[in-house]
Amino acid sequence: MAPLFAETDEPKESCVYAHWRPDKRAYFYVGKGVGDRYKIGRPRSDHHKRVVEKLRKAGLEPEVHFIARNITDDDAKKIEIQTIAAFRALGHPLVNKTDGGDGNRGYKPTDEAKAKISAANKGRKRPQKAIDATAAANRGRVTSQEQKDKLSIANTGKKRTPETCARISAAKKGVKPSPETVAKSAASRCGGKRSDETKERMSKAQKGRVVSEETKAILAEIARNMPQEQKDKISKSLTGRKLSPEHAEKARKAGLGRKNTPEQKAKMSEAARKAEVYCVTNGITYPSMRAAAAELGIHETAVSMACRGVRKNAAGYVFRYADGR
Repeated sequence: MAPLFAETDEPKESCVYAHWRPDKRAYFYVGKGVGDRYKIGRPRSDHHKRVVEKLRKAGLEPEVHFIARNITDDDAKKIEIQTIAAFRALGHPLVNKTDGGDGNRGYKPTDEAKAKISAANKGRKRPQKAIDATAAANRGRVTSQEQKDKLSIANTGKKRTPETCARISAAKKGVKPSPETVAKSAASRCGGKRSDETKERMSKAQKGRVVSEETKAILAEIARNMPQEQKDKISKSLTGRKLSPEHAEKARKAGLGRKNTPEQKAKMSEAARKAEVYCVTNGITYPSMRAAAAELGIHETAVSMACRGVRKNAAGYVFRYADGR
């Protein structure tokens, strides 16, 4: 049987569609909906799924035929009822459980109903099979800008409960994103600039926050294993950046009483020696403290102390770090 209205472009408004099984040359399902609801892979009844599985095992693929498209929801309900009645009268083996015209488009549950649904689902775990099926259905799906804006508006100002935060945190512990996911995430943020409002909100959220020892250990491990290229990028972005007096005071207090390991001291010392230094006295920039000391015939330690402000000069030469730190 040829499709009644076989169009390929996705309907923008409500539509009525039918699923065709080529093995029996008959329709086996009639439905209505918007967007991609007509697609075979969308959630259906178990009976519908068994028909699709049977066809695919036989090397066949069910087809989608549009009955009507770009119509109002009320018209779609009427046409769905009429189509189901007509197909049943013609002997098509429909798996529809009702006579059509159902659906809850536009329905908004009350707060009481939402609370009941929430209470019923608390502590309930979805089987892994269902999780995998949902992931497969959504893989590669692109969210339109309109949908993103709607989600943003719906979630703006929304605060998660401590229980929800704890549950999300527990679920993510130990989970490592794939390199592809990390690359996609980095690409999506590359070049993006946060608004002043977002920065202010993030700053307020972090104020007074105490980082646990476990989190500190994780962050330290990430920093140790960070690729050198990424370290260089961070270093470049922070070079010449000046802390506010408030921030500088906090950093000073946080460092009081803290002792660096011999390894850390050696690394810091080596990094300082390799830093470019500027001699205010002769106006020359040297590639390192060692180079300045060798050129001027003075001790490297004296150059270091002059750069750090421990002493005013080194053998009469006034030094500063070239990057202005």
